[in-house]
Amino acid sequence: MKHYHLQFTEQNGEQEYTYDYIFQAENEEDAWKKAKKWLEGWYSNYEGEEREWQDEDTLTPYIEYNGGCLSARIEFISETTIEDFKDGMVERYSFGEIQ
Repeated sequence: MKHYHLQFTEQNGEQEYTYDYIFQAENEEDAWKKAKKWLEGWYSNYEGEEREWQDEDTLTPYIEYNGGCLSARIEFISETTIEDFKDGMVERYSFGEIQ
């Protein structure tokens, strides 16, 4: 099993939020399948609602919830290590000198 970094952006009305997750998969194809499956249930307030991936003609596939009022767009999925993921999160979510 390899580790993968998923970054996705939630668009909720006029606001956007970016999230980062680490997970395990056999290979890149498996990583995409797992990430999409997980995101299908990510916004659980609308369970049972038909959701369809919008991934034709776009480099960043997305899924819509609540009739399109909310969406989750995959920004990237990349192979990583736990250490690199941690280092990246510290770099991304900090400022000034960190020791």
